[in-house]
Amino acid sequence: MKLKHRFSGVEKIDTAKFTITYKDVFSLKYVYFLLHEWLVEQGYCSEKDEQFPEMYYLQKENPAVGKEIWWRWRLGKQPAGAVKFWRFMLDIDVHVLGLNDAEIMVKDKKIKVNKGEIEFQVASYVVYDVGKEWEKSSWLKPFKKVYVERVAKSKVSELKKELNTDVYRLQDALKTYLKLENLLPEKEGEGFWNKRTGE
Repeated sequence: MKLKHRFSGVEKIDTAKFTITYKDVFSLKYVYFLLHEWLVEQGYCSEKDEQFPEMYYLQKENPAVGKEIWWRWRLGKQPAGAVKFWRFMLDIDVHVLGLNDAEIMVKDKKIKVNKGEIEFQVASYVVYDVGKEWEKSSWLKPFKKVYVERVAKSKVSELKKELNTDVYRLQDALKTYLKLENLLPEKEGEGFWNKRTGE
């Protein structure tokens, strides 16, 4: 069996990416929920768990240092108003280290939380000729590169901007919860997504 990278034969344009590393108290359950619901709201996946594109999940138990968890999500959607030639793709990799249960006091009540280190790696791509229609056509194939790089240059720029906005809004939602500095002038989901508590 020949191994193939998932982007083998896929034509894509790399767009925004980010990494967030956080070490402190947080709720892993809530982080998972926040990510999942944000992606459902933005149309990157279905609400149905059996259709959710979780490609990999690994959990290791170590009584001395805590749990280590990896999960990888591979998501996509067709841009609004765009022909099926284009598609947005998001890669989300999360790595948790030294995860242990903890308790914090919030307004004189004990709340169960987690303590450890969590890292988010997110990368995004604009994929083109998704159905390989141009690739299969002897008439269209020679013009594909010219179409993407010259004829549809403004469309590519528009799609990259739209996808970048999505990615930075996701980054902002995570940073808002983790109480980290945000890049956007308006906080994503302010008043909707909870912030981590327990200073």
